[in-house]
Amino acid sequence: MDDIPDLQTLYRETITTVCAADYDAAQIQAWSSTVEGTDSLAKRIESQYFIVATSESGEIVGFASLEKPDYLDMMCVHKDYQFQGVGNSLLTAIREQAVKVSAAKIVRPTFRP
Repeated sequence: MDDIPDLQTLYRETITTVCAADYDAAQIQAWSSTVEGTDSLAKRIESQYFIVATSESGEIVGFASLEKPDYLDMMCVHKDYQFQGVGNSLLTAIREQAVKVSAAKIVRPTFRP
């Protein structure tokens, strides 16, 4: 749980930079404002399959979570680590966990402001 502030920063920065080309300003604001509540993130960490990717220096560079059995709830990759395999590694781990819990497929989230 000590990593929650770092996870929140990563989430906010990913939304405001990486996702900025895909959503309008109102969507970005609505989506990024959800990061302030630590209770929601802590609940996800405790109740879901939650995986964190780190760099060799220990910096958090991404995270993903699977809500049983088949819902990809969260997936974020640091803006400076895009297209370097972080997302693929996270998704591989999520897929492996989905197989372990006998999910037929993984359902991905859609943005709803």
